[in-house]
Amino acid sequence: MNFEPPSGSRISVTTDGAYPVIVVPQQDGGLKRYFVGAFLVFWLSGWTAGAGGMVLKVISGRFQAGDVIALAFMAFFAAFAARVVYRAFRPSVPESLRLLSDGVTYDSGIPPLQTGDYRSRNLDWKSCFQRGRMWISIGRSFNRCG
Repeated sequence: MNFEPPSGSRISVTTDGAYPVIVVPQQDGGLKRYFVGAFLVFWLSGWTAGAGGMVLKVISGRFQAGDVIALAFMAFFAAFAARVVYRAFRPSVPESLRLLSDGVTYDSGIPPLQTGDYRSRNLDWKSCFQRGRMWISIGRSFNRCG
Protein backbone atom coordinates (compact mmCIF):
# COMPACT_ATOMS: atom_id res chain seq x y z
CA MET A 1 0.00 0.00 0.00
CA ASN A 2 1.33 3.42 -0.94
CA PHE A 3 0.94 5.94 1.91
CA GLU A 4 2.82 8.74 0.17
CA PRO A 5 1.08 12.16 0.53
CA PRO A 6 0.71 14.35 -2.56
CA SER A 7 3.68 16.55 -3.44
CA GLY A 8 3.61 19.95 -1.75
CA SER A 9 1.34 18.65 1.00
CA ARG A 10 2.02 19.36 4.68
CA ILE A 11 0.59 15.94 5.56
CA SER A 12 3.14 13.44 6.81
CA VAL A 13 2.96 9.67 7.07
CA THR A 14 5.00 7.89 9.73
CA THR A 15 4.82 4.52 11.40
CA ASP A 16 4.13 3.63 15.02
CA GLY A 17 5.28 0.07 15.32
CA ALA A 18 3.60 -1.83 12.48
CA TYR A 19 0.84 0.73 11.96
CA PRO A 20 0.98 3.81 9.72
CA VAL A 21 0.09 7.18 11.25
CA ILE A 22 -1.14 10.04 9.07
CA VAL A 23 -0.46 13.45 10.63
CA VAL A 24 -2.35 16.51 9.35
CA PRO A 25 -1.03 19.81 10.76
CA GLN A 26 -3.56 22.42 11.93
CA GLN A 27 -3.90 25.72 10.10
CA ASP A 28 -1.79 28.55 11.39
CA GLY A 29 -3.80 30.98 13.49
CA GLY A 30 -1.77 33.89 12.12
CA LEU A 31 -0.33 36.86 13.94
CA LYS A 32 -3.77 38.25 14.78
CA ARG A 33 -4.19 35.65 17.51
CA TYR A 34 -1.05 36.93 19.25
CA PHE A 35 -2.33 40.50 18.98
CA VAL A 36 -5.66 39.44 20.50
CA GLY A 37 -3.83 37.58 23.28
CA ALA A 38 -1.52 40.52 24.07
CA PHE A 39 -4.43 42.98 24.07
CA LEU A 40 -6.40 40.77 26.47
CA VAL A 41 -3.39 40.41 28.78
CA PHE A 42 -3.18 44.20 29.13
CA TRP A 43 -6.96 44.44 29.43
CA LEU A 44 -6.99 41.79 32.16
CA SER A 45 -4.28 43.61 34.11
CA GLY A 46 -6.41 46.77 34.19
CA TRP A 47 -9.50 44.71 34.98
CA THR A 48 -7.65 43.06 37.89
CA ALA A 49 -6.66 46.45 39.33
CA GLY A 50 -10.28 47.59 39.19
CA ALA A 51 -11.55 44.35 40.69
CA GLY A 52 -8.94 44.61 43.47
CA GLY A 53 -10.31 48.00 44.44
CA MET A 54 -13.83 46.58 44.51
CA VAL A 55 -12.72 43.62 46.64
CA LEU A 56 -11.16 46.01 49.15
CA LYS A 57 -14.42 47.96 49.20
CA VAL A 58 -16.40 44.77 49.88
CA ILE A 59 -13.99 43.60 52.60
CA SER A 60 -14.09 46.95 54.38
CA GLY A 61 -17.89 46.86 54.45
CA ARG A 62 -18.39 50.05 52.41
CA PHE A 63 -20.23 48.41 49.54
CA GLN A 64 -23.66 48.27 48.02
CA ALA A 65 -25.44 45.30 46.47
CA GLY A 66 -24.57 46.55 42.99
CA ASP A 67 -20.86 46.35 43.81
CA VAL A 68 -21.10 42.64 44.61
CA ILE A 69 -23.08 41.97 41.42
CA ALA A 70 -20.58 43.96 39.35
CA LEU A 71 -17.72 42.01 40.95
CA ALA A 72 -19.42 38.71 40.03
CA PHE A 73 -19.82 39.83 36.40
CA MET A 74 -16.20 40.99 36.33
CA ALA A 75 -15.04 37.59 37.58
CA PHE A 76 -17.13 35.78 34.95
CA PHE A 77 -15.86 37.88 32.04
CA ALA A 78 -12.28 37.76 33.33
CA ALA A 79 -12.45 33.95 33.31
CA PHE A 80 -13.72 34.05 29.72
CA ALA A 81 -10.93 36.45 28.69
CA ALA A 82 -8.33 34.28 30.43
CA ARG A 83 -9.54 31.28 28.43
CA VAL A 84 -9.18 33.23 25.18
CA VAL A 85 -5.65 34.31 26.21
CA TYR A 86 -4.78 30.67 26.91
CA ARG A 87 -6.09 29.61 23.49
CA ALA A 88 -4.23 32.47 21.76
CA PHE A 89 -0.80 31.47 23.06
CA ARG A 90 -1.22 27.68 23.28
CA PRO A 91 0.56 25.77 20.50
CA SER A 92 -1.65 23.76 18.19
CA VAL A 93 -1.60 19.96 18.09
CA PRO A 94 -1.95 18.29 14.68
CA GLU A 95 -4.73 15.89 13.73
CA SER A 96 -3.73 12.27 13.38
CA LEU A 97 -5.14 9.07 11.97
CA ARG A 98 -3.68 5.77 13.15
CA LEU A 99 -4.48 2.90 10.78
CA LEU A 100 -4.81 -0.27 12.84
CA SER A 101 -5.44 -3.80 11.63
CA ASP A 102 -9.04 -3.75 12.92
CA GLY A 103 -9.94 -0.08 12.46
CA VAL A 104 -8.85 3.52 12.61
CA THR A 105 -8.23 5.79 15.60
CA TYR A 106 -8.65 9.52 15.09
CA ASP A 107 -7.25 12.33 17.23
CA SER A 108 -8.71 15.71 16.26
CA GLY A 109 -5.77 17.61 17.79
CA ILE A 110 -6.06 21.16 19.11
CA PRO A 111 -6.58 24.00 16.64
CA PRO A 112 -5.13 27.45 17.33
CA LEU A 113 -7.33 30.43 18.14
CA GLN A 114 -8.78 31.51 14.81
CA THR A 115 -9.68 35.14 14.19
CA GLY A 116 -11.12 36.59 11.05
CA ASP A 117 -14.23 37.36 9.10
CA TYR A 118 -16.87 34.84 10.12
CA ARG A 119 -19.15 35.89 7.26
CA SER A 120 -16.78 34.25 4.79
CA ARG A 121 -17.35 30.81 6.28
CA ASN A 122 -19.89 28.50 4.72
CA LEU A 123 -22.74 28.60 7.20
CA ASP A 124 -26.17 27.41 6.25
CA TRP A 125 -28.22 29.44 8.77
CA LYS A 126 -31.54 28.06 7.61
CA SER A 127 -30.68 24.41 8.14
CA CYS A 128 -29.04 25.17 11.50
CA PHE A 129 -32.13 26.87 12.88
CA GLN A 130 -34.48 24.29 11.37
CA ARG A 131 -32.64 21.59 13.29
CA GLY A 132 -33.03 23.67 16.44
CA ARG A 133 -29.38 23.90 17.38
CA MET A 134 -26.45 26.20 16.76
CA TRP A 135 -22.90 25.33 17.77
CA ILE A 136 -20.51 28.26 17.86
CA SER A 137 -17.09 28.03 19.45
CA ILE A 138 -14.10 30.34 19.26
CA GLY A 139 -11.57 28.82 16.90
CA ARG A 140 -13.84 26.13 15.53
CA SER A 141 -15.72 25.98 12.28
CA PHE A 142 -19.30 27.24 12.22
CA ASN A 143 -20.28 24.20 10.15
CA ARG A 144 -21.11 22.19 13.27
CA CYS A 145 -24.86 22.42 13.11
CA GLY A 146 -25.37 19.31 11.00
